[in-house]
Amino acid sequence: MGVEGESMSSAHDLAGEAHTITDGTETYFTFTDSVGGGTLTLQPGSTLEFDDAAGAGFLATAVAFTIIINGNSTSKCTIKSANSYPDYRWTLPSSLVTGVATRCIFRDYTGTFPAGLVLNNPEYITDPYTYATSTELVNLTGTTLPEAALHEILGQATNEINSRLAMDGITVSSASDINLRAIGLNKAFAMVMRRMFADGTRSGSINTDGGSSPDPMVLANERELKAEEQLKWYIREHLPSTRKRLWAFKVNEHG
Repeated sequence: MGVEGESMSSAHDLAGEAHTITDGTETYFTFTDSVGGGTLTLQPGSTLEFDDAAGAGFLATAVAFTIIINGNSTSKCTIKSANSYPDYRWTLPSSLVTGVATRCIFRDYTGTFPAGLVLNNPEYITDPYTYATSTELVNLTGTTLPEAALHEILGQATNEINSRLAMDGITVSSASDINLRAIGLNKAFAMVMRRMFADGTRSGSINTDGGSSPDPMVLANERELKAEEQLKWYIREHLPSTRKRLWAFKVNEHG
């Protein structure tokens, strides 16, 4: 894999060597890149991300290695997919000699955590993708909710959309669809407003678009209604032909 601190952009596996990721982000750029066969260490604040492609992740074969993740309460580590395109989650390692993961955020993954990996205060975010980002949601709402809460809100908004699409036989091919992003943001906006109303973060009137709403729930309901209308029209547009129905009416020509 190379010496300590060397970029992993063209690496394939540890090949029995040791490699440490410091406080930055190192990415495997193609699905043929993988991790295994040596010792990998993530220092506080570091991120290991796999390319957003099918097959990216740790070696699928049982090439045992050691992984050490040294996150802490103020500087967690992260292992994730580079983007959020359905459904290219990175694969968990199939075999470990030993491993300890402390304060690590596991995002966009698939597979089973190996028995040799000891998890200390981990965070699991299993949603394979979301239609919008936490940054977009913050810019739209001005919320100060923590990142973990925003991930949950975006994940739930995405899940609600996907469940509706699945029931109508619609398969999502791209999480970057601008229509789904708009629907997701409107749903998430409503969820943020309801959360802030419930926990007392936001109370009283809200000034929006030059006007004032006396009840923050009105704004939440408006956004939810807009999302539902957008989703209804999206489903109509993308409904598979096998799910469409044609109705024929007999007209009585005799007066």
